[in-house]
Amino acid sequence: MTSRRRSNTSLDSLELSNQPGPSSNAPMRPFTAGVGNEPHVKLTPITRKISKAKKGVPVHTCDRCPKTFSRAEHLRRHQLSHSPPDLCCQVPGCNKTFYRKDLLDRHIQRHEQEKGAKDPKPPASRRNSKTSTQTCSNMTQETGLKMPDNLNGPRMGAMAGSTNNSTMVSGSWTSMPAAPSPVFGDMGLPLPGYAEGDTFSSADQIPTSTSPSHRYHQVGFSAFPAASEAVPEYLKVYWDKVHPNYPIIHKHTFGKATVAAAEHIEVLRYAMAAVATQYLADKDDRMKGAQLHAYAWQKSKLFTQADEWPLPVKQTVLLCEYYARFRGRKSQSYKPSPRFTSLYHRVVGGQNKSAPFLSTRDTQRAWKTWIETEAHRRLVAACFLLDVHSSRYHEGQHVSAAGLDYSSPSTLPIPLTGDTTQLWEAKDAQSWAKTRTKKSPKTLCNTNLGTLAASNIVTAPPFDASILLAAYSLFLSPLQSPTQASPMDNLKGIQTETAPISKLFPGSAVANTYLALQYTPLYCLLSVAGESWVFNKKVPEVSAYAEHQKVVEQWRRSDISAVAVVFAARALKAFLSLGARSNQAEENKAEETRRKTVPWTDISDYWGVYVCALICWAFSCTGDGDRSNTPVSRETAAQWILAASDMEPADVQSQVQRYEARGAVKLAREALAADCLGGRNIMFEDAVGVLKQLEGKSVG
Repeated sequence: MTSRRRSNTSLDSLELSNQPGPSSNAPMRPFTAGVGNEPHVKLTPITRKISKAKKGVPVHTCDRCPKTFSRAEHLRRHQLSHSPPDLCCQVPGCNKTFYRKDLLDRHIQRHEQEKGAKDPKPPASRRNSKTSTQTCSNMTQETGLKMPDNLNGPRMGAMAGSTNNSTMVSGSWTSMPAAPSPVFGDMGLPLPGYAEGDTFSSADQIPTSTSPSHRYHQVGFSAFPAASEAVPEYLKVYWDKVHPNYPIIHKHTFGKATVAAAEHIEVLRYAMAAVATQYLADKDDRMKGAQLHAYAWQKSKLFTQADEWPLPVKQTVLLCEYYARFRGRKSQSYKPSPRFTSLYHRVVGGQNKSAPFLSTRDTQRAWKTWIETEAHRRLVAACFLLDVHSSRYHEGQHVSAAGLDYSSPSTLPIPLTGDTTQLWEAKDAQSWAKTRTKKSPKTLCNTNLGTLAASNIVTAPPFDASILLAAYSLFLSPLQSPTQASPMDNLKGIQTETAPISKLFPGSAVANTYLALQYTPLYCLLSVAGESWVFNKKVPEVSAYAEHQKVVEQWRRSDISAVAVVFAARALKAFLSLGARSNQAEENKAEETRRKTVPWTDISDYWGVYVCALICWAFSCTGDGDRSNTPVSRETAAQWILAASDMEPADVQSQVQRYEARGAVKLAREALAADCLGGRNIMFEDAVGVLKQLEGKSVG
């Protein structure tokens, strides 16, 4: 059967169960034969020429799998099965999800029927049409019904928990015209109760208000009340988990906004809460986080149509981008969005505007002005960090912002926050005034990067340490040609501890991941491990996939792979906390903590674990048939990672037990599977699926 790996949320098996498919090495889609060779070709009745309509001939081909259809509407309905479900039942305790509105409607009706069967029937009474219409409208808002997502976009399918999905209710689909492109790109879920475009399936769904802002404001509070009510608790998690590493929002004045900015602050709260949910090990919280993120992102669309973006709007765009890059539900979410690109240009272009040094008589006003200026400085730094970090992890392109030359990191005017931390944490204007100075805060360009030591990094705020790491990573030269012979003629002379990043960030999981990826053909490795799927997209040509296999094989046999696996082992040691525990009580305490919260310090850490595990897996493929199926226990895998992390490349290359490196796949799969909750993160689910598949092969 065809072969895209699928999560347990996919319903594509409903359509493929009766049709054999090509092997996993087949192209993404079959090539359409010439019209003369097509079966059942229709001829025109008079001229007897081949009909251009080609009725009944499967000419509509899915761009995600080999299936073909004779009608475009059938193809559009099929493509819904290639995306995660975005319609969620709002009945407390249910949380089932669907990828078609009619299936959700039927599911809601069953809830109503079950409730009616349990409750005593009220006495019959007459209701006019107006009352009936209002009841229907209220029910729609309470249950969070939504219009179908863009029919042209590929989708994955509904959750496995969705019931009775084999019955295809197609009435609402065949009568609906093709939906336009999504208004808000591919960033999140559609707003509950409204279509993404200009078309509504019925008059009941046309909003009564002509004010877009009023319409979105109503949806925010009525469509998902459970998520809205949980926001205060999520904000506590944000200040505890996110704020220490990304102090871009002033905590002590947050929420104390004018009436005009109240709506902006409310949307920012939703964006903050969405990120915070990713630090909670609960499925319901993750699903609520997806709803909050979708609302915040789509609501910010209205705010960013203005020429000037208020500070809360900029912060909302950044947090939504951060969420989408690493926890987004669309296959293209990992790429920079146009809105983020615009934000980056705006904050970089406006950072030269410094706040006036007001007299002490204007302390309150001076404090607020300083907060506004400092918040914009931190936005510049956060945009830089997200841009570099994401491009390193995903082997992507940087955002091209005027005034930033990434080829010369020491000249970048990226702000640092060490000198302003105490001022930023002041609770009131008086405390701020006591520590206020006229000294200009530091930036990368006025910091001597060549003289910094590891002690400087340790004492710096975590935010500054991440910015400095991103800057140092720009000095790393990418792997040019992994297909050629290794340039390391003397592997024994390589000392990984002497690398600048290794000396400055010796125990950093992210730093070691950067170094491991520097020596890895990531795209080819993802393609081979995923059996021709990269970033949830099929490699279009068989020849391209064959080339990827060739590149990975040559890289694996070279000395470069040994360097990569050493750094990957060090990263996994830090990510998975594989250091020895002092006693059993400490181990039990750590296990209890892991059950309540996720083990990561950043929502992107799962990707670092994933790619490092793939590096170890590729390195372990020795071709030794006697050991190819030898099981590797969890303890053996952990011991191998700990041993390799203390070695140099030459020692790892000569190891006899090289096959034990594939045990990293098992450890990574267990860690990622425990945190991949809610079915809303397409790349996260994809990573878990690949690791599970590789683990199955190693024991099969």
